[in-house]
Amino acid sequence: MLLQREERISSNMEAIEKISHSMGQLDSIKVYGANALAFVSTFSSIDAGMKITLLGVSIIYTSIKTWALVQDRIEKRKKGK
Repeated sequence: MLLQREERISSNMEAIEKISHSMGQLDSIKVYGANALAFVSTFSSIDAGMKITLLGVSIIYTSIKTWALVQDRIEKRKKGK
């Protein structure tokens, strides 16, 4: 009888250890999930900044190319006269 009681206690302790281990894994998953959410939100805010930066760069690039094209045409007209 005492041996059966010790076996039950032992099996109960093993069950408790398994439950606490799985709860530890759930806590880890929660932490990883929170980190992933923070990571994604960081990229979404960077995304807006990148869009604005790329818009500015494309406007500047187009302006420079347009200016160079206009200057080239002006020089060709001067040489043609």
